Amino acid sequence: MGIGCLIASILGCVGGWYFCKMKTEEAMEQLGGLEGGFEQLGAEINRLSAVAQLGSIRVSCQTDPSGAGATQSFHPTVAARYQGEACKVNDKTIEAFGRNCTSGQRPCSEAAMLSMTGDTGYANAVGADPASCFSYTSGTAKLIGCQAATGFQIVHIENLGGVQ
Repeated sequence: MGIGCLIASILGCVGGWYFCKMKTEEAMEQLGGLEGGFEQLGAEINRLSAVAQLGSIRVSCQTDPSGAGATQSFHPTVAARYQGEACKVNDKTIEAFGRNCTSGQRPCSEAAMLSMTGDTGYANAVGADPASCFSYTSGTAKLIGCQAATGFQIVHIENLGGVQ
């Protein structure tokens, strides 16, 4: 019985490894292959952090429409600048920035590693490495956020009502 369980465990591990390998290759193929794929994968993973911050802003603004409570979602050097804009976050904004346009559903947004865009100045302005920052665009709306020691922080928002 011991050898049978050992063989079953080994086969389960190999099967699990093969399944994960195939799913990873499939995901990388959907991201356009390995070239640029890892950067895109990072942007998509951080989309969850961006949406969590937007959700936090939305909840904060329901109790404090001044936006003062939402400033913890922003990098400290830009928090005061975006306080008045923060409470423009609504369900459509969260939905758009939470959905990749490859799904075919709308509203949606495109994600990119900031270092692959012309917007690296936003990261530089707050002392962040553009390689740790990500840009999300939907219609004329834009959100740029960076991973910091304290977690994901928004460093720029633009025209939140312009999501599509």
